[in-house]
Amino acid sequence: MTTDSYQWEPFAESGDLAIRRMRDDDLDYHCMARWLIDERVLQFYEGRDNPYTIGKVRDRYGPRTQGEAGVISCIMIYKGSPIGYMQYYQVLDGIPYGVNATRGDYGVDLFIGEPDVWDQGIGTHALSMLLDYLFAEMRGKRILIDPLVTNHRAIRS
Repeated sequence: MTTDSYQWEPFAESGDLAIRRMRDDDLDYHCMARWLIDERVLQFYEGRDNPYTIGKVRDRYGPRTQGEAGVISCIMIYKGSPIGYMQYYQVLDGIPYGVNATRGDYGVDLFIGEPDVWDQGIGTHALSMLLDYLFAEMRGKRILIDPLVTNHRAIRS
């Protein structure tokens, strides 16, 4: 897909990379379903034995896209094509990190669902863009992220 067939309005943009809110539409749900059946992605996000159907994607992410959950779901766009998922949310006391949270604490999760763009620094760049947004626009004070200790790409990022 290119930007001609996949319209979007980013809240963060830098060069070939952009981040926009996930939408309540078939294109976004189908991207998520495709990514969340790939064992390489599931190895570090949701678990290999937990593949997603399109129905499961709609059930989980639909309320988020409709503003009914405290999690803000986002899609990463690289060179005009969706490549991955990011989310952020305010951390409440002890949830989910077991910390004494204060106003401005945000949790962040992400994955790149297109393995052909792994190991190119795109995840690091996207994470930096999201952190800039959270600190500047959302008045973030502290960002928490908890990659699996075996996810060396995420830790490097």
